[in-house]
Amino acid sequence: MDINKNCVHMNRTTGELTQLITLDEDFNIGDSKKEIISRIKENGYTVIEKCVQRDGKTVVAGQLVFALLYATEGGYDSYNGKISFEENYVFYEAGDGDVLRCKAGIVDLSINIINNKKINVKAVVEIVISSSCIVHEDVISGMEMENLQTRMDTITVMQLVAAKRDILRVRESYNIPADNPNISRVVWYELDTMGIDAKTLDGAVSVKGNLAIAGMYETDNGEVFCLEKMVPFSGVIDLPECIEKLPMDIIISTNDKSLIVRQDGNGEQRIVDAEVILGLDIKVYDEKMFDIMKDAYSPNYELNMYMGNLEYDRFVMKSSLNCRLEKAYDVPWPNINSVLNCSGRMHIDEIRRTDTGIAIEGDVTADVLFLGTDNNVSFARYEMPFDENLEIAEMQDNFDISVKQGSLNISANILGNGNVSIKSNAEIIVFVVEKNSTEVITEVEAIAPDYDKIKNLPSIVGYITREGDTLWDIAKKYCTTIAQIRESNEITTDEIEPGTKLLLTKIC
Repeated sequence: MDINKNCVHMNRTTGELTQLITLDEDFNIGDSKKEIISRIKENGYTVIEKCVQRDGKTVVAGQLVFALLYATEGGYDSYNGKISFEENYVFYEAGDGDVLRCKAGIVDLSINIINNKKINVKAVVEIVISSSCIVHEDVISGMEMENLQTRMDTITVMQLVAAKRDILRVRESYNIPADNPNISRVVWYELDTMGIDAKTLDGAVSVKGNLAIAGMYETDNGEVFCLEKMVPFSGVIDLPECIEKLPMDIIISTNDKSLIVRQDGNGEQRIVDAEVILGLDIKVYDEKMFDIMKDAYSPNYELNMYMGNLEYDRFVMKSSLNCRLEKAYDVPWPNINSVLNCSGRMHIDEIRRTDTGIAIEGDVTADVLFLGTDNNVSFARYEMPFDENLEIAEMQDNFDISVKQGSLNISANILGNGNVSIKSNAEIIVFVVEKNSTEVITEVEAIAPDYDKIKNLPSIVGYITREGDTLWDIAKKYCTTIAQIRESNEITTDEIEPGTKLLLTKIC
């Protein structure tokens, strides 16, 4: 007896853990910085440097990178700093050999002034860790023996075909407008990647988007001017196993940001060099169909079959939901001349399953820097709630739905009536997988049949079908085949109604 087997390779998610950590630290700003008169604005981002499973615990280490823009006596300055953290979690679902993925985001950040040379930084950071492992299952796809009858099934399994962690350096330069004076000192800057589009190609992954460069600088005479430029970027990550249009799950994070000013050909400080280093955690999937044997019998042998349960995933869909928001707000100060910068962040508060898909609630926070006619800089924060629905075709209870934040495009414009218009396009990425399980045959043992039992079975028998009968069950019980039953009774399908009269012929 020859047994044919298929080895099914699966990437199985073993668990997910979400934790909040609180950071609280004081900083002395040092003699090189001007004294603080008042706080204007803060921002920050998180960097995960390590996420490992060690001695039954999950260790996560990283940094909160923050910046404070503040007013000085007669001007402005900024302070940049970092808070390191390392956390240990008991992650019961994660095994020592599992692959860990970790992402972090700022839930809340506040910087308070203690005195003119000291600040306090408080932050709440959300950390999400997921674990997965590669599982290999051998399932029987066929056998070779005399008079073997088999009942087959075909399953579609989502398989991990490529995984890679890499970085993408986004480097862009631009000259400030000709009618702007030279840069004496950059007071404040923000670099944001917007509209990121990642796609699978043959042998690679492409990443495209826009780098938003914004900030403010002082001239030699102390005037304040804005830095503002939107620059497209693109990059390609080599991934030999990748095939165009395959579904991909990618986590994009910010590892570092920097901005410097250099001289142009005339020796004047007019060229701005900006760099953002993006961390990419890429997983590419494909689907493969497997034939599996669900049942078998032979009139010539007695088959002892050992059964097992195969758990597998089927890819359903990946969708990008674009949440477009636009609203006018009051500007809390008079004599505002322009918007220096608008940045923001998105937060998903609740995900609810519905009969037809999912409902997602959250908000976009817009941070706007204004420049007044008197050259004063002011700041306001606006909250834009959203409630979006995504329809998922043939929604089922066994759908595993992963929702994460995508790119965020945000802008602000001064209106003529003392208001500011905030527009944002928040991308929400939804990845849907169907969780399945099926009983499979893992081993088969063939032994000599009970010839006396077979001999005692009549060569021809009449049978009236009952509720729940199938041609397979009838053929197996009476040592015949489905083909023989269909031929003898002129049946054209495998479906039978209760009360059907059949003539059964033993074939052994």
